[in-house]
Amino acid sequence: MGDARHLVFLLIDGLGEVWLQRLGSDSFLAQNQVGSLSAVYPSTTTVALATLATAEPPSRHGMAGWWTYLSEQDLSTTPLPFTNRFGGGPLQLPGEAMWPLRPWMADSKVPSLVVTPREYIDSVFTNYLSGGQERWGYAEPEECVQLVRAHQAVHESSFTYLYWPQFDSACHSFGCDAAQTIAVFRRLDLLAKQLSKGLCQGSKLIVSADHGLLDIEESAKYILREGEPILECLLTPPSGEPRNPVFHVKDGCMERFRHLFEEQFFESFELIESRKLQALLGGELRPVAKSRFGDFVGAALGPSVIHYRTGQDKRRPAFIGYHGGLTPEEMRIPLISIGPKAK
Repeated sequence: MGDARHLVFLLIDGLGEVWLQRLGSDSFLAQNQVGSLSAVYPSTTTVALATLATAEPPSRHGMAGWWTYLSEQDLSTTPLPFTNRFGGGPLQLPGEAMWPLRPWMADSKVPSLVVTPREYIDSVFTNYLSGGQERWGYAEPEECVQLVRAHQAVHESSFTYLYWPQFDSACHSFGCDAAQTIAVFRRLDLLAKQLSKGLCQGSKLIVSADHGLLDIEESAKYILREGEPILECLLTPPSGEPRNPVFHVKDGCMERFRHLFEEQFFESFELIESRKLQALLGGELRPVAKSRFGDFVGAALGPSVIHYRTGQDKRRPAFIGYHGGLTPEEMRIPLISIGPKAK
């Protein structure tokens, strides 16, 4: 990446490389793309941000998805908001119980800054990620140019991490190719250009993503409800992500669960033993990863999802765009580099 006095890393949540290809070279981000990266698997924010925080793969940090089951506490969790998955409410756990590895930013040799939306700035995860470094929040991403420049102005050298979740939210709500989503991309593309121009001399801006997304048709959204035979084989409801559900199976139920899953989902998902996921998860699974990835993962073969619902919950899934799977739309992310600006 070369050298710079001030390094700014901008993560645009959900910005799959396919987006830059579809829109052509007219965007600022596409014009400055220097490479292509593979997202971590599962290709989802919870897993990617844990890798960003620790510089370690999922096989070591153990995050399995938006929902992660902590078998030590027999607790179903939603890690990023740090809440109980069922019943809500904050988790009564120390952050180290969720993220046991030390964040690299705690040992940064230059002053570092984390910039996120204000509602995230005091979250358990943002506190963990920052490693005790400064954290500033914004109401609108347009504020980020001034925030970053203010931090750079008082330091000889610095690192800044910026998080923009707006594009991912649009893909979830409207779909990946919707006019509303394109408008959000155009806004963020312009802001990235303004950000690059507003940085101090000697700055380099790196832009990438945590994952991409793809749209799922209503007919491909499967729902598992309480009382179904396949769920009777499980210690806890499926965790992970709808595109890669994680299954913790009761003793003595392995073959029955495998049979029921393959009978019901053979056209849409491949059932993989979690112990065979080393190549996808980044190496030999450490104990924390073995525990959280359970016995099996259902890997989506195409645009399909599996949701779990309690008996009283009759809602249909609201999302249109999804991520977490292994398709190129989800796994390929861009590497974009601008600068350094002349000293």
